[in-house]
Amino acid sequence: MIKITLKIFSAFLPLLMLSHTFAAQNNKPSKDEEAQIYKAAGIKKTAMGWESKCSLVHIETYKDLNNDGRMDAIVRDGGTKCYGATGTGFYILTKQNNHTWTKILNSKGTPIILPTVGRHGWPDIAIADTSTCFPVYRWNGKSYAIDRYEDKGRACAKR
Repeated sequence: MIKITLKIFSAFLPLLMLSHTFAAQNNKPSKDEEAQIYKAAGIKKTAMGWESKCSLVHIETYKDLNNDGRMDAIVRDGGTKCYGATGTGFYILTKQNNHTWTKILNSKGTPIILPTVGRHGWPDIAIADTSTCFPVYRWNGKSYAIDRYEDKGRACAKR
């Protein structure tokens, strides 16, 4: 009986691990938390939903990006009126010790979270835009600032 149970458990263990990973990557804030995030980004509630000056927005990522025990959020925005040829933009916000949300980065393009990190454990962020040489921002302890330029993980020079 124990061998059968162990075999069944072993067969389903990868599925259990996968479902746990999927759930951890797809956290959703509560409606109240969502409203706080949007308001901190300067986004207004309209009859159509949460809307920036450019478009309707959504929270793409809601997780602890720098492993400090507090949640962070990436809000996606769009529209060529605001973001030119890239047609997309984003806000990165972090929850403070006092439970308020603060915007720490807002840019056109698509954020790519890299495995390298800056101060306080914040990940480096490449910003994909219409070029092939993307700026990589690193947290310096106070803000995200351009650290280098990369193309597919290799150093490049911005033209």
